[in-house]
Amino acid sequence: AGGPDPARRRIGRLRRLLAANISRGATLPLALGYGLLSHIACILSCLFFGMALGVGGVPALRYFLVVPLAMGVNAIPGAPGGLGQGELAMAALLDIAAPGRGNAQSGVAVMFLFRLSNILAGLVGGLVYAAGGTRFGRGGTAPAEAERCP
Repeated sequence: AGGPDPARRRIGRLRRLLAANISRGATLPLALGYGLLSHIACILSCLFFGMALGVGGVPALRYFLVVPLAMGVNAIPGAPGGLGQGELAMAALLDIAAPGRGNAQSGVAVMFLFRLSNILAGLVGGLVYAAGGTRFGRGGTAPAEAERCP
């Protein structure tokens, strides 16, 4: 009839954009590096929240195991946005990481503060986007750049 549907065209454009960026060798390593740094920042923010709330006996390196596990539990569908299950997972994992230290209550607060900081960062990002975020960078969107790809 009228050719491929709009979803297929959009996927095709995004695939061409990804292929062009990979062939230049710039975007993929940059995205992976940014992803790693943002993951480390999430772990460190939970560590600092834990230190501020008096979580005791949990070495800093254990947070590199505890936080991804709690975030993984948070991602399991079961509650809107994982609300409650991430907090319970963090409480249980911090209690397991340092048994007998009473970290469960602080674990709930750590994950709640982490969730709150993500919401606030998202709101700031939304304000930047609403204010015309292309002024802050090179401009353009992925679909617009995909149109320019061969």
